[in-house]
Amino acid sequence: MNKLILAVLLIGPLMAVAELTVEEIVNKANETAYYAGDDGRAEVEMNIIDKSGSIRTRKFALLRMNTEGGTQKFYVYFKEPADLYKQVFLVWKEVAEGRDDSRWMWLPALNLKRSIAPGDKRTSFVGSDFVYEDVSGRNLREDVHELTNTTETQY
Repeated sequence: MNKLILAVLLIGPLMAVAELTVEEIVNKANETAYYAGDDGRAEVEMNIIDKSGSIRTRKFALLRMNTEGGTQKFYVYFKEPADLYKQVFLVWKEVAEGRDDSRWMWLPALNLKRSIAPGDKRTSFVGSDFVYEDVSGRNLREDVHELTNTTETQY
């Protein structure tokens, strides 16, 4: 009897995992990447290496605040290099269907607030291979997801 209970306890969770749909897998991955914890703070150093091997460094603080209803607010404050110092990137992330995220860039050297159009969310983030959307995440409804392969330990 004890062996049967142990087998059910060990196999039960594996069977539940195996039954996840593609949407559930993608939602769990997205939740882990962008919604871990209540709020978040990170000190980031980004090295951009061009084809010739030259390195440009960006240092910034990233703050994430979760608000009611699943929306999020992101605040990115640049510390280095000097030409980006005090530049701010803001994102108000929307979860409601049909609503675009709002993105702004504050350029202190020009005393200018620039709205980033929804169509520009896939453009380069501060001269890197990342795009604006990489900072705050992508709305999962904008993509079609397909499960192409699974193993015993991976989807």
